[in-house]
Amino acid sequence: MVRSHEPVAIIHVSTAHLADDVRIFERECKSLVKTGRFNVSIAASGVLPGTTAVRHIALPPIPNSRLGRFINGSLRGVMLAKKNTALIWHFHDPELIPVALWLSRKDVIVIWDAHEDYLSQFSDFGSKNWIPKPIRNSVKGLLSRLLTAIDRKASGVIAATPTIAGRYQNQRTVIVGNEVILDDFIDCQPKFESKRVLFTGSTGDSHLFNVVVDAVTRHPELLLVVAGRQKDDHAMREARLRLGDRLLYVGWLYRSELAEEMNRASIGFLTYADTDAYSVASPTKGFEFAAAGLPVVATPNQMNQRLLAEGGFGFLCQGFDAHSISSALKTALSDEQAWKNASMAGKKWCAENGSWTTSEKTLINFYDSLVSFHYSRNKTLRKSSANEW
Repeated sequence: MVRSHEPVAIIHVSTAHLADDVRIFERECKSLVKTGRFNVSIAASGVLPGTTAVRHIALPPIPNSRLGRFINGSLRGVMLAKKNTALIWHFHDPELIPVALWLSRKDVIVIWDAHEDYLSQFSDFGSKNWIPKPIRNSVKGLLSRLLTAIDRKASGVIAATPTIAGRYQNQRTVIVGNEVILDDFIDCQPKFESKRVLFTGSTGDSHLFNVVVDAVTRHPELLLVVAGRQKDDHAMREARLRLGDRLLYVGWLYRSELAEEMNRASIGFLTYADTDAYSVASPTKGFEFAAAGLPVVATPNQMNQRLLAEGGFGFLCQGFDAHSISSALKTALSDEQAWKNASMAGKKWCAENGSWTTSEKTLINFYDSLVSFHYSRNKTLRKSSANEW
């Protein structure tokens, strides 16, 4: 491979995710830095945990306003690019595409990381339904043009799922999934007799938090444990009114803390709204629950149906309503042998199909190939210029 002997400088940039984001920091950045071939930085809001070889370039807090995030995202990206030099720029949010396109004109490597199927989120029930209908199609059209442009101009594209990868024509497109680092959860031994059920992630409508709360109210013996960054105070207040001291909010958990909560629980919730985006998503927490051997109660999204058909690590609801979730809970917690079968199946399936090891190799090989191509091309250009002279 043609490359410099010095470690290659990389900056991961996100104005929508915090610095300790699981996909960006825990998986991608840590995997790259441990090769010893890359100096890795992450430019994002928040903090990085403990001692890490990943350098943090602190950005201001993420604006509460979505419009503010989109406007400020590009401005912060440009300012960042003017202050820092790196060979590789790895972008994670649509609002940063204009910055990525600008940098693609320079002698650097630009990577676009497609976490989600962004255009499918513009349906009436998608995550972009906050955009007023009169302008939703115009915004979708603008985003479509930006995605087409970065598809053409990026040095390479990383997609989270095969479906997302299929949206791109870039010849250097690879799939780097949201699989789990097995060692993080290998010691977990959840308990069937536990009365704790675990909800992780967003407390908004997209993850059906209010519906889950409604379902848990029908099981007075259960304690609902909620882990994640709280973004919907209203939803949590409503949940507290309904469940009282049967609701425990533990906040954002790092890997070891999350493993401890899974170890104490009997069920994890893998619940999503019935939208196109959640039909093709590859949920991080699905892999985490499976790796921990924590059986799930899952809504019947297409992706959840496929995961449970393949892995057998949970109980599928009949619908997306509270009655369906409550019925699945009752089934899961009334048959100890079925619960144990799901727990063992999850660990086995995740070890064979859900390990980060495969995507990690893809990621590192992808980076190495882009660096090799970059240096080879520049060497060829220098020779060509010398011959012309």
